[in-house]
Amino acid sequence: MIGSNDAQTIRNGQMRFAFDTKEWREAYVKQVDQLMASLKAAGAAVYWMEIPPMAAENYDGALKTISAIHAERAKAAGIRFVETRAALSENGKYSESGFDDTGEFVRLRSHDGVHFLKEGNDKLASLVVAAINKDIEVAVAAAPAAPPPETSTDGFGQPSATLPEAGKAESQAEQLPPAKSDYAGELPMPADPAMAQLAKTTVPGTDASRLFSRGEAIAPRPGRFDDFSPVQ
Repeated sequence: MIGSNDAQTIRNGQMRFAFDTKEWREAYVKQVDQLMASLKAAGAAVYWMEIPPMAAENYDGALKTISAIHAERAKAAGIRFVETRAALSENGKYSESGFDDTGEFVRLRSHDGVHFLKEGNDKLASLVVAAINKDIEVAVAAAPAAPPPETSTDGFGQPSATLPEAGKAESQAEQLPPAKSDYAGELPMPADPAMAQLAKTTVPGTDASRLFSRGEAIAPRPGRFDDFSPVQ
């Protein structure tokens, strides 16, 4: 978690800026901005967590100052700032126990007043996951509807038919005329949209059309390797 050790003097060359002075704030904001810009430049979706409350009052007060700067710079950079204080206690102050991510009241923090137990870490992780899921829902709702499919040509210059609507492929195959008697027989046509699409792209009257559209097993030419008729 970023910032929990930042309440200290900043060195800038030969100069030292005491915590929370004007010079310190200017230098710290510059460092935070550089880090946020670097994370965004990497193409990552950044979720910056608020520093949770600490048991020591003075330490907690200093981290509130740092978190306020983080929240301000995150907003300026277009980064999601995930609040933690309100989720860890009713009044935003330190509490050793609280509700975990399953809703059970358990101990979340270690006795040092700083670190978290597994249940506390899971609680923090659930806050980030909730923020991510919310952003996904917003993005999906704002996404434009998919445009209708366009007719294009296949590799042989023939127009490619539009894919059939779901559930229509089987009914289209059933309405095709019966097979001619000069072919070896009919194959069962699978209720598969891909096969229906293949049938629609074949040229009418060809062997391919009879095979893929009607399911006719085409008799082999006499003497061909797949001709298993009795030798006369």
